[in-house]
Amino acid sequence: AAPKNDPYYAQIAAKYTALPRHLEERVYQDMRSMIADAATPYEQACAILRHLQRYYRYTLSPVTPPENQDFVTFLYVGKEGYCTYFASAMTVLCRMAGLPARYVEGFLAQPDSSGFAYVTGQNAHAWTEVYIGGVGWTAFNPSGGDAAGSDESGNPEPTRQPGNSTPEPTGQPES
Repeated sequence: AAPKNDPYYAQIAAKYTALPRHLEERVYQDMRSMIADAATPYEQACAILRHLQRYYRYTLSPVTPPENQDFVTFLYVGKEGYCTYFASAMTVLCRMAGLPARYVEGFLAQPDSSGFAYVTGQNAHAWTEVYIGGVGWTAFNPSGGDAAGSDESGNPEPTRQPGNSTPEPTGQPES
């Protein structure tokens, strides 16, 4: 149900809950068990985030999924990956749960002591944003940590992008 105070929700939900038809039933079953104890959309997204962080390993050299399989098969084959794997899986799992979600790529720029941030390919990152009705797009970093190749084992809290209640990309992850 669309929140009464959110004129964007229905339009966003129609676009950002779409999924391909070929996804396996076992992924739906696993998603349902992940969110079984979560009452609100925000709690459901947090449950999916925690599950990915708890049961999957971050690595910069994962097993590449076979060409004929969906990218999120890393949930069952290898169980490790980098930010692209985690963000893809979280986006699909959220959409399966009926949560409007989008996969986002960008850069994590961290200024040095002089206030300058030198951004290279090492700063590339991917994350998921979930639209929480009445709140807006909320960034979730399922691989944790930062984009600079750390072990990303942290457990960051998802954060709302201030002033962003429309379907425009935020352009920056929160970690």
